[in-house]
Amino acid sequence: MSVQEETQTEGKIRITGSVLVVGNGAVGKSSVATMLQKYQSEIANSAEIIRSIRRTNNLEYEFLVSQIFQGQLEYSVVSQLLVPPGQKASQEGNAGRSFKQVMDIYKFHIKSIEVILLTYDLTSRESFNDLKFWLNAVDGFYNPATQFILVGTHLDQAEQSRAIPQSGIDKARQQIQNYYLKKMPDWRGSCLPVEVSNLGGDNLEELEFLIAKCILWSNGYIEESELLDSYDFLFSDDSLF
Repeated sequence: MSVQEETQTEGKIRITGSVLVVGNGAVGKSSVATMLQKYQSEIANSAEIIRSIRRTNNLEYEFLVSQIFQGQLEYSVVSQLLVPPGQKASQEGNAGRSFKQVMDIYKFHIKSIEVILLTYDLTSRESFNDLKFWLNAVDGFYNPATQFILVGTHLDQAEQSRAIPQSGIDKARQQIQNYYLKKMPDWRGSCLPVEVSNLGGDNLEELEFLIAKCILWSNGYIEESELLDSYDFLFSDDSLF
C-alpha cells in the first residue's frame, strides 16, 4: 500500500499521502470519502450516490488528486483515503469486522498517516461523545507530523437538529490537541474543525483543499503559517464561526 511518494514531472511536484477516516458507524465516513472523490463530476447526483453506499465491513479506500499552487510551485497532491469500519469490538450483534480487527490486518502495510479525519454527526451527541474512543483507537497510526481534522457531517440537517453547539466543538478541539501533545510531546500538528454536507456538497471542495494542504505541511513543503492561513481563508466566513 503506497502511503508516501514524491516525484517531479513537467514542472509539477507530485506528493502522495494517506488519510485515515474514523468515527462511529453511520456518521457518514464512507460518504465523505466517496463524495470527495466524485464531487467535481457528480455532485448533482449526490443523493443517489449516498444511497448506494453500503456499511463498511473492511478497509475501503478512495483517491483524490488536488492541484495546489504555492508561490511559484505547482503540486499534484494524491490523497489516499482509508476508511475502516466504525464498529467497536465490544458492540453486540456486530456481524462484520470491528475497527480493531480490520486495522490489525492492514497495520503492517500502512507506513505513515499524514491526516486523520475524526468524523462525527452534527445531529448526534453520541457520535460526538464517542470521539474519545476514536482518539484512543488511532494510537500507533499517527506521528509528530500528522494533522487532525474534526469533521462534522450532516450539515444540511444541523439547522433544525444540531446536537453540538459551537462552544462544544471549540472545547473538543482544544482537548484533542492537549491529548495528543500529552501522548506525543513532539507532535507538531493541530486539530482543525470543518462541517460538511455530503448531500448538499457544502464545504466538500474546501475539505479536499485542506486535506491536500495538510499533506504538504506534513511532508515539509509548506510552513504551518501557510496551512493555517489557508484554513482561515477557506472557513473564516463559513457558518463554523
